[in-house]
Amino acid sequence: MAVALAVALVVVGGIALVSSLSSKSGKPGSGAQTTGTQKQSAQARAVYGELKPIGKARVLAQSPGGDEVYIQGDLTRGDNRPLTWPNIDLTIYTPGTVELIVDGKKVDLGQQAPANLRFRGGKLVTK
Repeated sequence: MAVALAVALVVVGGIALVSSLSSKSGKPGSGAQTTGTQKQSAQARAVYGELKPIGKARVLAQSPGGDEVYIQGDLTRGDNRPLTWPNIDLTIYTPGTVELIVDGKKVDLGQQAPANLRFRGGKLVTK
């Protein structure tokens, strides 16, 4: 009986562990959508910039022309997102609620909404 109980506890613990590792519910700012392509390839790509919300920030990061959406929705404090694509059209609908870091420096987004930015070849070309 003790062996059966031990096996049952191991199985339940294993299921809980696998479930917690694959769950998104514990991630901060889970309201913003991120594509699977970004999650898989972000580790292999260079980071060209980073979004650091300081409040509730509404953002849209997409490929030029909008064929592919990388980040869309609301980000919250602590839900930092690396920008790992060399060519991005970035719209920050609430510029006062997010910091954009490029080359280790904070970019002045101003207060006028929306802030529209473009990265080409990994460089910020308009703000």
